[in-house]
Amino acid sequence: MSENKKSTLKIVTVIGLLSIAIGLYNLLNGEVFSTYFFPLFIGVSLAGTAYFSKEKFNKEK
Repeated sequence: MSENKKSTLKIVTVIGLLSIAIGLYNLLNGEVFSTYFFPLFIGVSLAGTAYFSKEKFNKEK
């Protein structure tokens, strides 16, 4: 995997994990559903996509 792809996957993973953290923080503070659902959904989507893309690139080696 090229360095560019590695750094992109790291950035996407970090953004996803930060979004999950923000969503969990809002959930634990008792915010309304719409406040924490979107960050959790986007965070899980980004982190999951980065994880499975990394696995795919590792298998291609």
